[in-house]
Amino acid sequence: MKGIGFVVGLLLIDFLLGNSLRYMFFHSKHNDPEGVLPPRANEMDADLIIFGSSRAKYHYDADLIGHAIGMKAYNAGADGRGIFYSVLLERFLFAKNVKPRFFVVDVWDTDFCSEFVEPTGWEKFILYANEVKGMRDLLIQINPGLRLKLLSSSYPFNSHFMMVLRDFVRSKIQRSNLNLREFVGLDSDYVGETGSHQFKEDCRPIHTQMRMHAINLYEEFIRTAKEAGISVILTYSPQLLYPRPLEKREEFSQLLGMAKQWNVPVIAVSAREHPEFTNKDYFRDAFHVNRRGAELFSKIIAEQLKPIILQSAKR
Repeated sequence: MKGIGFVVGLLLIDFLLGNSLRYMFFHSKHNDPEGVLPPRANEMDADLIIFGSSRAKYHYDADLIGHAIGMKAYNAGADGRGIFYSVLLERFLFAKNVKPRFFVVDVWDTDFCSEFVEPTGWEKFILYANEVKGMRDLLIQINPGLRLKLLSSSYPFNSHFMMVLRDFVRSKIQRSNLNLREFVGLDSDYVGETGSHQFKEDCRPIHTQMRMHAINLYEEFIRTAKEAGISVILTYSPQLLYPRPLEKREEFSQLLGMAKQWNVPVIAVSAREHPEFTNKDYFRDAFHVNRRGAELFSKIIAEQLKPIILQSAKR
């Protein structure tokens, strides 16, 4: 009997602690200090949202692009985040009733490279595992061990206890004046091919099953967006390391074929059409443009988005 009482007591503590933390987390005006989720996502009213890794975060000046296309744009790019993160973020935004007209997804090479197949950035979404439809199943795909752990009411908040408590108290004593984040460019001259030793010219093709897994995630993102009436545009921003066009790179051939099946436009800005991007003065390293390069790229991508947006408006 003592053993049963002890287990019941633990379950009760877990239930009370978990639900108390859940209440504080979802009733505070936190702004995600770790920078994993967009600040105040439930208050976003952008017409166009940009997804992707650091190449999205540092290459797309949302204010410049938005002004050029006559829409409010928001950059949700995050360092080191691939398509799995984008799928999770898409579900999160829908749960917050954020449904713009367009999603722009900057294709990330590492989604298709064997050295970087491990999904990153998913841990913070555990906080929303029981709040967002389909989130729990997606997280279990990444980490099967979560199937049992997520039965606990308090587990999702284990690593965020102090953050939840701090933000709840802060939200009660001060008014938040957060706005959509401003563009943060990389103010730097070229520092060399940082990290490029990890890549080869052909991005060392990965096992077919793993490549199809990445493509399936892109397709899942597109399917979910289209079901919500949102148009998707795939983009690829310039870099020094890969001068070849996408259609001539094996790792992207199937992705381009899938995009065509879904009638999803693909915009690839490369040095072939824009030789300015052979100039290292526009880059911080082999993979990222600096602020000057971001301004040039944002102007170019905005011009290429215009006819797509206009065509969409006629449908």
